[in-house]
Amino acid sequence: MISLHDAYRIIKDDGKILPLLSLYEYSDSYMAFSITDENRIAVVDKNSGKLRYESMPGTSEWIFGKQKEVYLKELFDEMFICCSNHRNEALIARFYQIAYNECFYDENNKRSLSMYKSKDDYDMIISRWREIEAHLYTEIIAIMSDDKTIVYPPCVLAKWEDPFYRIKPFMLRNGYTDAGSSKTWVKCKNKL
Repeated sequence: MISLHDAYRIIKDDGKILPLLSLYEYSDSYMAFSITDENRIAVVDKNSGKLRYESMPGTSEWIFGKQKEVYLKELFDEMFICCSNHRNEALIARFYQIAYNECFYDENNKRSLSMYKSKDDYDMIISRWREIEAHLYTEIIAIMSDDKTIVYPPCVLAKWEDPFYRIKPFMLRNGYTDAGSSKTWVKCKNKL
């Protein structure tokens, strides 16, 4: 039987969809999502250890599936290192979009613990996303402070005290905009 750690190593060693974003457990397999490949997932069979790639699950399959998100310290450690060492603004923006939205949804739309393997997994996942979000926010502010070409439109200046809007020029430059009333980040339509 393949453990979660084994599955993570198998996917990581294959290297086709790195960096990884999250891990899920099914009764017969483990599944991993990537930060950069939004079209496919990696699946490792628990019995054989064989790795395969599949298309992204459909919404109904995902919502009504039997997967449980699991916490793996190594995944979040490597994600933190990756987002700390990268100077690619598009990747920083993608990481930030995910981290910010995870924190926002945790605070505003409490998720069912049934989506997670355990309450401890849930608590650790959210805690690590908060850590990543705070770190990336600081990085984005530093990038913006050093970049004299960034233009701050009136809509940003009018909400300057709101950290969400303060980084909007950076997010827009990298393909993300605010989702309106929900105050989350979404891809700009012209970047899809």
